[in-house]
Amino acid sequence: KTLEKGPALGDYSGALSWPMPLDEQSQLTLRSMLRHATVGDLDVSPYKNVLEYLLHGASLEPSQLANPRRVLDRLIQSPKGQALGLAIQARFEANSIKGSVNDWLLAALSQDTDAPAPNAPSTRTRVAGFNLAGDHHWGRPASQVVTRLAEHLETTGRSSSPEKARLQAHLLLSSRAPEFLVKGLPEQLLYGSHGWVSFATAVARIESATPGATADMSYSQVMTWASTAPVTQTQRKVEWEAQNTALKDWGVANGVIESNPHDVYNDGQMQRVRSAFNEQIRALKQASEARSSDVPDLHKRTDDYLRATLGPDVDLEAKVIQLSPAHVDFPGPYSIKDLYLKERLFSLPGKSSGLDNFK
Repeated sequence: KTLEKGPALGDYSGALSWPMPLDEQSQLTLRSMLRHATVGDLDVSPYKNVLEYLLHGASLEPSQLANPRRVLDRLIQSPKGQALGLAIQARFEANSIKGSVNDWLLAALSQDTDAPAPNAPSTRTRVAGFNLAGDHHWGRPASQVVTRLAEHLETTGRSSSPEKARLQAHLLLSSRAPEFLVKGLPEQLLYGSHGWVSFATAVARIESATPGATADMSYSQVMTWASTAPVTQTQRKVEWEAQNTALKDWGVANGVIESNPHDVYNDGQMQRVRSAFNEQIRALKQASEARSSDVPDLHKRTDDYLRATLGPDVDLEAKVIQLSPAHVDFPGPYSIKDLYLKERLFSLPGKSSGLDNFK
């Protein structure tokens, strides 16, 4: 299954997601250029990041954040944004590294201009120094994690207002953790749960084929799309790698393996995680089946009891019983079985017993 054409600027990663992504040395050059030097005749260095530079002098209303992609696209296509992209392009073309104006501007927007420390932790779950996979996020809904990221961006000075922080959070998550941006996520979908593994895997599959698409999709659309199994070997590989990545976080959150700051886990550890995950799925399935089997058993016991009490010819399912006078919370009509199952066959609202008020 394929999606329609994705957003024009994809997941906003630009040169960082080329078939041969921008190498580490070039990224270091780009960060240094933005932090310590001028780019052509433009000076970005007084600003904490490129988004702050593009937003300088512009007002950002909370209502605009209902559509962050529209805001970002306008900033990128603005004369100020295009001038910066063009200046970066010229600097790199002088070193025989070619790319479009937008690709260079997007790569600059994605950079955290604070240089990473030597032997720093893996950046897979870290966004601007914020650990999405931190233990304080286990068992929390995605909305809380995104809120905490925005707060982090503001308190660390990376964003100069709550509105700019929320916009920057959207920008950074677009390429690093797009699962947090899907619309309409159920509050019971918690980070570190088995459901999150399936969801994050589905998002990664879609993003692999159509970068940036899932930020404009709902949770139900993502899961419906993912219900179609991968067909080609490439698609199956993408799914396996995406699930393996999601299982790392599940394994840590559920105490199966200890967190490795460099995100390196051996085959034995991952096999242990997969076994534990599959066992949890089996246990949940058995519990669900047990609950489902209780329902017909309850109905059968109810039928048997009522027929033994009232006789075999009474229609237990006919909805012909109403309160008289009518009661706003109990409009009816009800069947004998309805009332028995709700424990109201011999108990009226406000009454201790008797059937006098039923017609």
